[in-house]
Amino acid sequence: MPPKLSRKDAPEVTILKFKRQKTTYALPITGTLSLEELKSSLTTAINSSGGLNINDNEPANEDDIVVPKSELVDEDDIPVPKSEYLEEDASNIEENDSNSVTVTSSSIRLAVPKDKTQPYENQWIQLTDGLVEDLKFGDYDILAFAYEQEEFYITEAIYED
Repeated sequence: MPPKLSRKDAPEVTILKFKRQKTTYALPITGTLSLEELKSSLTTAINSSGGLNINDNEPANEDDIVVPKSELVDEDDIPVPKSEYLEEDASNIEENDSNSVTVTSSSIRLAVPKDKTQPYENQWIQLTDGLVEDLKFGDYDILAFAYEQEEFYITEAIYED
């Protein structure tokens, strides 16, 4: 059996929450942090999950909510269940992929909230290499990310019973 690491020998792991609009990625970060390492970890997670949904904006009202193809109804307004034995329709796959993009480290920007206790106020300070070195992150700290030139914006999750 291998020797156990003492607390001082174990690498320090910090879990950060990267948020964009309604999307959240919780990622473990080890060791020293640089802006490029943060972006690299985030882009790997985004691309591994199928890409970034570029149409992730909040609907303006209930009429703007898009109903997935799997919840289509027949002429009697009865939901038609999708067969688990049939292969997924290729056109449905292409439609889902058209809203997702593969990201690179250069296409995303990161920011920290001006006030750590109120990240949903959406007041952000964009990160630079020098700023990252001066920051001390704690577990589950929130960082916002934006794709290309979009504004930094996150929304708080709402849970309904």
